[in-house]
Amino acid sequence: MCDVHAPYADVIGRYVRHKGQAVVLQLNGCDSSDSHEFTHAHNIPEYMDKMYKGKIVRLLGERSWDYRAQIWGYRWTLHAVNLWEDAVKASSADIHKMCGTNC
Repeated sequence: MCDVHAPYADVIGRYVRHKGQAVVLQLNGCDSSDSHEFTHAHNIPEYMDKMYKGKIVRLLGERSWDYRAQIWGYRWTLHAVNLWEDAVKASSADIHKMCGTNC
């Protein structure tokens, strides 16, 4: 994730906790005392902690303009690794076509 002008960013790491306005991940190559925060608002951080704690997750960021702060940044969404992909693979051919996975 070196290119700060990329339209999308993809970060994979071990979920540590959610602070209400930021998600904390332990990234590959970092020890357990190292963690990195990514802005991610969620109104029920306890639910996020119960669902993802200790699991490998994927943060997908879409570059967007923040009109209030007048800066470019990323809008992050949190996903369980392989959970969505497995669900699509197990679905019907119509779902494969809708999701763009029909090879």
